[in-house]
Amino acid sequence: MALMEYDNTDFLIAFMDTHSKDAVRRLPISRVRAICRTVPTITLLSAEAPLLISRLAELFIADVTNQSYQMAIRSNATTVTEDDVAHVFNVTPEYDFLAILRALRKNTNDSASEKEE
Repeated sequence: MALMEYDNTDFLIAFMDTHSKDAVRRLPISRVRAICRTVPTITLLSAEAPLLISRLAELFIADVTNQSYQMAIRSNATTVTEDDVAHVFNVTPEYDFLAILRALRKNTNDSASEKEE
């Protein structure tokens, strides 16, 4: 399938508007802070950094989910599958940094096929 232009601006604006009205955070800040502390080069972390990282992670998850859903609809499917998500990562230039996932997925599939033999 050819590379498609995807304008997610309207979706992200609607998501942020809805999300800003929610009092409950979807990702626990304490968990985000704990993940940040696993990076060996980080010695100090401001109080605001985990909040921003949490918001960015929520936007990332929402965008990937929305694009995957749109892919499933284009395929006349009712369920978002791993292939839909993988396709989004493969065709969206902004997600090129996730190329390692392609390698991990390939290794997992290769291991599974070896076990079947």
